[in-house]
Amino acid sequence: MQNIKQYKSMWIALLMLIAITSCRTWDEDFNTNKNNPQVTTGTTIHPKYFVGPMIDGSDRYISPMINVMAPVSAYTGKQKSLSQGNRHRSWHDLDGDIWGPSYSSIRSVKNLRRAAKSIEDTRYEAVADIWECYLMYTICTFDGPIPYFDVINDSEEVKYLISYDAQEDVYPKILEKLKSAGLMIKSGDENIDQKSDYIFGGDIQKWKKLANTLRFRMALYMHNAKPDDAKAIMKEIVGNADTYPIFTSNADNFAVNFDGVERISRWFRMGDWQLRENTMSNVFIERLISLRDPRLYVYAKPVQKVHDNPATHVLPSNPGPVKYIGHIYGITTGNGDASSWNGGMDYASRIGDAFITTDENMKATSDCADHPMMLGTYAELNFNLAEAAMKGYIDGGEGAARQYYQKGIQASIEQYGCEFAGNTKYDGAYANEGLADLTAYLAQPHVKWEAGRDKLLLIAEQKWIASFYLGFESYFDHRRTMLPQLRASHRSANYESSGSGTQFPSRTAYPSSEEAENTVAYNKARATGFDIPITGDNNRNEARMWLLNNSLSPSLEMPTFTEPLKSKDEYPGQTNFKKWYDANWETMFWWLNE
Repeated sequence: MQNIKQYKSMWIALLMLIAITSCRTWDEDFNTNKNNPQVTTGTTIHPKYFVGPMIDGSDRYISPMINVMAPVSAYTGKQKSLSQGNRHRSWHDLDGDIWGPSYSSIRSVKNLRRAAKSIEDTRYEAVADIWECYLMYTICTFDGPIPYFDVINDSEEVKYLISYDAQEDVYPKILEKLKSAGLMIKSGDENIDQKSDYIFGGDIQKWKKLANTLRFRMALYMHNAKPDDAKAIMKEIVGNADTYPIFTSNADNFAVNFDGVERISRWFRMGDWQLRENTMSNVFIERLISLRDPRLYVYAKPVQKVHDNPATHVLPSNPGPVKYIGHIYGITTGNGDASSWNGGMDYASRIGDAFITTDENMKATSDCADHPMMLGTYAELNFNLAEAAMKGYIDGGEGAARQYYQKGIQASIEQYGCEFAGNTKYDGAYANEGLADLTAYLAQPHVKWEAGRDKLLLIAEQKWIASFYLGFESYFDHRRTMLPQLRASHRSANYESSGSGTQFPSRTAYPSSEEAENTVAYNKARATGFDIPITGDNNRNEARMWLLNNSLSPSLEMPTFTEPLKSKDEYPGQTNFKKWYDANWETMFWWLNE
């Protein structure tokens, strides 16, 4: 009998061992790269060899920027295959292009940090910490509670299950690490290896500026949840420029750069269907036209075809001979109907040459093979400073806010090399109704600081224009302020059972792999990490994370417009189109309804 018990115990132990060794670990799911072997403590490999692999993979961010961020932020219109964002329905995990690549990059972060410590090179150690902070900030701001403390430590222990950490614990720790990483870089430090640094080309002082620019961004985002701590961080940065330098020009802009040969931009590698079908939003195009904005001709391409009868179709509103018009934003109709709106996608502007250059067949050309992926800019920083000054988070009051606001506009226009009257493309868009220069732009009633519009709306509106394809900041920032007042279709309410309906989406979903293989931690995060337990798709985008679950954060409910219905003959070319157009077209544009 004793032998039987012993054999039984041995078999149980053996089965447990087989189960453990045959199951994938969390590290194997997200933190393993067979082409980038694990570096252990004491390595003698130079840290420069891990900088490139650490950054690699982040270019996958461009796909969700196009597929989800742009339509949700009203930059692109209703088009085929992109209905989720436009309907404001519950999101999936952004095609796996954020969570997985970001956590996979942490392995290279650890390799870089260990290699840097082994030769006591604090420059590379700081770069590892700053990049890690950016990755974790992105995931945490999207999702709420995330695996953090078990992931970022440099332990060589294999993890089978990873716990989720509360957002209110993660955010302050990221801010602390950004501060210490910036301080690790001294003003007299030599640059790091130029070739391996795809961000700043080896300029270590720009990494120092990035650490504090990200700190300011995160502190502003955290303010509503933790006001005193956020203000202290912002004041510390602005009040100690030598110790905590921030971006001072467009030369400091934070971008993943490509050489077009060995590292080819994902803008160039986008599928033909994405290029053909990615039409600009009528809201975005009409706002640019209304301001005679020079960024129109770099953000958007001219239309290929133009209608001539305003009684039957929507016509371009820009006065110049080269026409621009957007596809209707936010309607909930089927993809087939939407693709034929106003005669089809050839009658709408597509993404401009600043991002994707194309030939006559809408195929990407090699001219955009080296186009960067922008993640943070001097313009964005100035708008953040303007808001902080206007709200009293930093010193200077309204006078400082005005200066930062105008600097932000100037920086954005200069970032894209935009020119006013006398430039062929600008004159093509606006003819003799264009503006002479930046001074004239700033003097317009809807731009001028002293013209009577709400100051925070002014800042938010110009930041929204400047943030076109700026990483995920357009989404993060609009969710935080709900300014400017982007609209949702009134029929989006039909999708409340499967998502947010007319609410701006509050978060993305965790990947399905977490639900399947990290089940306990996943379920706990959904049950306890938000103001309400997440029970399914019906309330996933109603749950508020810590950043939003407070009295200072605005409601995510969006104002609505009445969308046209094909069944009521309200589409362009149908008998009731003009009636719908006259009653509802301008209701989509907040600046006409203030």
